[in-house]
Amino acid sequence: MRNNIFTVFAKENRPLSNLLRQWSRGLIEQASNARTIEQLDAFIGSAMASSIASVRPTAPTLGEQLPGRTGEGRAREVAPGRRIPTTRVYYDIEVRGDDSILEYWPDENDGALQPVNEDVGNIDPASDDDARRYFASIDRWTCAPVTTPTGTHVVALTTWDDLTAEELGDPAARQRTTDLFNQRRADAERIVIAIAAQMANFFEVTLPEILRERATARLTHLNNVNALFSTLGLPSEWKLAVPEADELPDPPVVEIEGIAIPVRWRLEPTSYADIQHTIRAWADKLEDHPEAFTGLAEDRISDLLCATLHATTSGAGREIYSRGGKADIRIQANALDEGKGPASIFVLESKWVGGKDDVESAIEDQLMRYIPVAATSTVFLALSRNDSFANAVSSIHTWARGVPGYIGEIPGAVDGWPIFTYKIAELDGLEMQVCIATVAVPRIPSTRAEKKAAAGVD
Repeated sequence: MRNNIFTVFAKENRPLSNLLRQWSRGLIEQASNARTIEQLDAFIGSAMASSIASVRPTAPTLGEQLPGRTGEGRAREVAPGRRIPTTRVYYDIEVRGDDSILEYWPDENDGALQPVNEDVGNIDPASDDDARRYFASIDRWTCAPVTTPTGTHVVALTTWDDLTAEELGDPAARQRTTDLFNQRRADAERIVIAIAAQMANFFEVTLPEILRERATARLTHLNNVNALFSTLGLPSEWKLAVPEADELPDPPVVEIEGIAIPVRWRLEPTSYADIQHTIRAWADKLEDHPEAFTGLAEDRISDLLCATLHATTSGAGREIYSRGGKADIRIQANALDEGKGPASIFVLESKWVGGKDDVESAIEDQLMRYIPVAATSTVFLALSRNDSFANAVSSIHTWARGVPGYIGEIPGAVDGWPIFTYKIAELDGLEMQVCIATVAVPRIPSTRAEKKAAAGVD
């Protein structure tokens, strides 16, 4: 049963605008974070109306009065120490549409609406009479399923009045109750109409404006990214062979939630080297256009890199590289050959590095926590805005050596990108390889003083 309907509590704690934003949050996020221009089609023209309709509930309306019913009322004190029984007379109105919305207050009305229990006034918690008045007021309207005399199940908005036996027999008392119910229904109708009006305005005016604004901004961003990607001038011969997976001759066994699982597949070493070379070629272009990248979040840079890896993988014909999940970019074994299972055999984590914590987080909290990582090849794409890139690289390597489990390093396939090896104690000492791929994306001077300093002008 729903209570506190149309009350002061609802007005102060359940604004309808919050509920409407909650319902639309998913759509707004889709418009704000679309990965492709095609995904924005859902927010253009008639498609937007369909997208909004998919999350728009039916506003509640009040229908016919249902057949009367009675029950036991609260005993009424007629003299000190003397109470007499009452009969509770219910007034039920059929509710159509989404009855859960009746718990919320139409907070964008013109101020003419008043909560139904505003007349209760201040409550003294120590007063039993005040407590009874308050609890009676929050149940002045309730909403619950009821069964009609014909056996039909409907949802009803219900109010009530308690009458003594004498009042039940008194035409004047019965008329007072009828007038009371009619007044309460009129008050409820005004609030329900205000709820419907606020919902209509939100879904037909406010939300479309928000979605158009977010989708337009996202379209501009994606067009800029696509234009940038086109200007990178990828050479036609820059093609990466489809990565391959090797079956381990003596597969290590890891325990996941107490279950021993053999890790059978790993990225073939030549494929690992090819990916490093491709990322280096991509990073060269990134470093040539720092003004386009320095303001991007890590996820957006990972989007670009993932798109590049796909675009430069010759004849893949399927999604080899995946985005999202616990790591930025990954390859699963069965993406290369059906039947090899979902274990990840390549994982890349990108992060803007501003200090030691960023390096530790990327390696220890991300790559090492990717459970099958002990049998994978990984890349830590360390993005640096530091003006002294050589010093930044030295610091990143020093911080990486300080991550627990570090046992050594060897040169990688790319000059300046060493491969660090870590022993993971939680996985029975299995080893993980991490290519530390440092990329310089310097800050772009924005103020006059910064531009003069960059140009060497006093």
